[in-house]
Amino acid sequence: MNGELVRDGDARTRPCWAHGGRAKVSRAQEIERAAEHLRAGEKNSAQRLLREYLARHPQSDVAWYLMSFALVREKQREDALRCAGRSS
Repeated sequence: MNGELVRDGDARTRPCWAHGGRAKVSRAQEIERAAEHLRAGEKNSAQRLLREYLARHPQSDVAWYLMSFALVREKQREDALRCAGRSS
């Protein structure tokens, strides 16, 4: 989480409708987008992106690790710890 590009898995692509076009977005780009939201303090946006990603890639250690940061709030501490534990 220090600003470098986070890579997760291979560079498979899928359609990205969020940007109003048919652009292809790699897995690494999806993860990096969520990480950017986290760095900007936009935890709700990061959670949404990571939930969508994890629905398609539930074995992603990087996504679970990032989700643990996205969920760090007093009410979600247990969820954060559970996510962090899944990344090991």
